[in-house]
Amino acid sequence: MRITVPGQDTVSLGELTWPIVRDHVERVITATDAQVVEAMGADIEVEAAPSPSSGAEPQGRVVVHGRELQGAEIPREKVPALIDELPILAVVAAFASGTTRVEGASELRVKESDRLSAIVEGLRALGADVTESEDGFEIRGADGGRALRPGRLRSFGDHRMVMAWAVAALGVEGECGIDHLDQVKISYPGFWQTLDRLVC
Repeated sequence: MRITVPGQDTVSLGELTWPIVRDHVERVITATDAQVVEAMGADIEVEAAPSPSSGAEPQGRVVVHGRELQGAEIPREKVPALIDELPILAVVAAFASGTTRVEGASELRVKESDRLSAIVEGLRALGADVTESEDGFEIRGADGGRALRPGRLRSFGDHRMVMAWAVAALGVEGECGIDHLDQVKISYPGFWQTLDRLVC
């Protein structure tokens, strides 16, 4: 399946539920993103492709093969380049086995929401074992996420939290509740249509 998404958005990262193929590589999975999820055991292929016109956004193909993931410690020096991707990386960590630790991410507290608190609250609602610190979190994944359960997930009106919780909901048995679904229009108006195509 071929899906085109805006380059600045992170719909999903890593293994999650099934292989994902997407276009517009530049910011969908950056080199830093790929290093982190590969350290967790993801199998990622990135192929560049010629841009259709001068000045067009770089394009290419990203293929993510589903695999069991392991937790990882994300180095503090990599956090600034990952700051907007940390909500979805936290979801990936909840579906991994072992511990994932993030420090030096206090900037998350002053985004569209306090994303650190939102991540921790939402993952706990799913039954994840997660601890919040002043500038990060620690997620102790268990059994590859198979112990997670449905829950009500608050986005606090934050588009990136909505998208992260939508992907998390795909990985649990049962129905999750997510608020402010329309906020995806801020960065990715076609998000729900893309997600529908992925799950069909």
